Amino acid sequence: MHNIQSPNTFDLDYKNLIDKMLISFAYHQLITDENGKGIDYVFLEVNKAFEESTGLLRENILGKKVTEVIPGIKNDEAHWIERYAKVASTGVEEKFESYSEKFDTWFKIYAFSPERNFFAVMFEDIGEEKKRVEENLTYKLLLDKTSDMVSILDTQGTPAYLFVNKAYEHILGYKSADLIGKSILEFVHPEDSHLLQTFFTDTLHSAARISSKKITYRYRKSSSEYVVTESTIDIIDTRIFIVSRDVTTQAIYIEKLQAERRRTENYFNIAASILIVIDANGIVTKINKSGCELLEDTEEHIVGKNWIQEFIPEDERERVQNVHTKIFEDTTSHEYVENHVKTKSGAQKLVLWHNKILTNKKGEPIGTLSSGEDITLRRETERANANNFMEIEKFNKLAIGRELKMVALKNEIKRLEEELKAATR
Repeated sequence: MHNIQSPNTFDLDYKNLIDKMLISFAYHQLITDENGKGIDYVFLEVNKAFEESTGLLRENILGKKVTEVIPGIKNDEAHWIERYAKVASTGVEEKFESYSEKFDTWFKIYAFSPERNFFAVMFEDIGEEKKRVEENLTYKLLLDKTSDMVSILDTQGTPAYLFVNKAYEHILGYKSADLIGKSILEFVHPEDSHLLQTFFTDTLHSAARISSKKITYRYRKSSSEYVVTESTIDIIDTRIFIVSRDVTTQAIYIEKLQAERRRTENYFNIAASILIVIDANGIVTKINKSGCELLEDTEEHIVGKNWIQEFIPEDERERVQNVHTKIFEDTTSHEYVENHVKTKSGAQKLVLWHNKILTNKKGEPIGTLSSGEDITLRRETERANANNFMEIEKFNKLAIGRELKMVALKNEIKRLEEELKAATR
């Protein structure tokens, strides 16, 4: 009923050239019904790229209808027959992208008609490209949802922005257009830019790329204020990947903590009292300058050693160990204790300790902070004074006894004198 004609305008002298094309090519004749409506089409020619792309071999499809080659094509949502029939009957070329259920992939298609009811199709498989685009869109949506600032920079020339996520707008006030194509160094504080510049220069010229370098620097907001950002930077091939977050609040807090720690350290070291921190196992973890002077040694040689074994005289170790143990059992007991300590030279000093328990965040005891006072001289003075007092007491007793005897002797003499007078009358 439908006669297949030889194409008049398709010059088969070009067959070898078409066969060498890298893009898929197919030439068809439209089949119409009695009303001139396209209802099918026949394969007249295909090139090697077509065979490789579709898996349909020339010898199996030439001269056959598409409905025979691809059963069910009339039900395909792409409406291939209707679309190509329009091109073949009107001569209006069409460029489009469409998904093929048969081949489970996307094609980029250019269809044109060299002669009425004939049409040629050139197409390429863009399935992988579509997947990459869809994946990129998915990843972009995910990146725009994250609260971290994520950016991609080019390593060619200056490290210019290729991509930034929405967090840059939320946190720094910059839209994507404000940053794309510009160098990151334009927005970094001048005093901090060398941190990034040195890293980029050293890494890009190094055979071994450094992975996940963490750098903290100040970044200028659109309002011209600076925020402290902490960035993790990776360089992969020709791209720089940066994940950043605003740590200004944490930086201020850390600076306050460091300042407080410096003040505490200063107070700790200038205190006239001996200050020593001992953990639950009896290990010295900290000691101040006064404590080092007492022990006649350096902090480096004292910290890390067992306090009782190293610095308490042997005859007092058991008692001091019991005190240390009981402090953890009853934090209100043994706040004030006295014991001797052994110095580097072997001398012994008597120290009066005021002990306070140290706890962790859970309130569990982890060590002691002891404030000590060297009372060696005081005790020696007290003993000397006590000895002097005893001598004075002894002298006083002797003196008083002698005085009493003198009084008694005087009284006795007086009595004898009176008796003698009475006898001579």
